Amino acid sequence: MKLAVAAVRNGQKAVVGDGTRVAVPATIAITALMDYDATAIPLAYDRARTHGRKVLNLWMQTVESYSGGVSLSTILDLGCGTGRFSDALATWFEATAIGVDPSRKMLDQARGKATKGAVQYVRGSGEALPLVDCSFDLVFMSMVFHHF
Repeated sequence: MKLAVAAVRNGQKAVVGDGTRVAVPATIAITALMDYDATAIPLAYDRARTHGRKVLNLWMQTVESYSGGVSLSTILDLGCGTGRFSDALATWFEATAIGVDPSRKMLDQARGKATKGAVQYVRGSGEALPLVDCSFDLVFMSMVFHHF
């Protein structure tokens, strides 16, 4: 039986898919609650989540306000999905944006988009990043917490 953990704090009790409370060990493999690869959602994902240039600029200004004015060279777009923010992050900050997502189909959509900035996409999860530790100046996440 495969259980999806809804919320985890190491060593504490957590609620799993069937509502049962179980003890969670200090290390655990967390299964995402949504498997986009088992659906056709990635094909239409962006249509339900468009944000024009004005809203996208507002997002980037907000991120910039939290960056402390530090020059950013590498940004992790964790849970990038279809890459809705990846290119904007790369171009706005004149940095390399690396989008990481567990879904092959979502990454296929991301890779199919035209980009102006330096953007790369990698399959992986936040629990086990397939990247070198301490290699990012900023981590950006949008609409991902409900997947953990």
